[in-house]
Amino acid sequence: MKGIPRIILWALPVVVAEVAAHAWMSPPPTAQSEPILELAFPSANSSWTPRIDVYEEVEDALLCNDGWISDVESENQTDARISFFRWDAADTVNTLEAFKHLPEQCMGAIGMRLVKIHPTRKLETGDGVLYFDSTQFRHQNGGKAVFIFKSVWVSGFPESTLRNDALMGQTGHELRQLRLAAAMARFRPQHTRIISGGIVGMPTEELAWLQFEKTIRGQIRWTPPKPEP
Repeated sequence: MKGIPRIILWALPVVVAEVAAHAWMSPPPTAQSEPILELAFPSANSSWTPRIDVYEEVEDALLCNDGWISDVESENQTDARISFFRWDAADTVNTLEAFKHLPEQCMGAIGMRLVKIHPTRKLETGDGVLYFDSTQFRHQNGGKAVFIFKSVWVSGFPESTLRNDALMGQTGHELRQLRLAAAMARFRPQHTRIISGGIVGMPTEELAWLQFEKTIRGQIRWTPPKPEP
């Protein structure tokens, strides 16, 4: 080791550790072979009203690439709001934002009280299956029940749900915990999607789910992955 500056000998282990850490935390995306989830916005449907103002309020917080939010009027006078958010070529942090925002946190911020967490709903659509978290709320001062259905779809994790087993068996909602689990699993999906909807005016969760399913089923698309360059 004669002739090698001491400072280089001290710095070399740090450099090696940094390179190894970067290689571990930046795995190449897995090969994409499964269809990719999309939710098409109706091109000509007067019952769907885009809410660009609401989307712009949440876009920065979610760190998503794009998406949309729309109010939907139904024939039975039920109010609905449908949301779709898209992450492509995502990094770990912004993908985990999809899991971080639980309905009871978002709804609680606007004065809604969680009434019940219902069993997860399963929606089979063509080439894929979606799992929807189902929660029921009511305003602190009373009023109609509000039912929220939310699905987080992640490429490579086709059976992931908002609350259960997406990463290392424990998704939770603490971003620090998610980052640690993601680092241990070298979690780097190529695509992440959120489909969510709020239904107001239905007396039961079953009826609210049927209304939500009817609203979105015809808009769900499974697109083939783009070929590797």
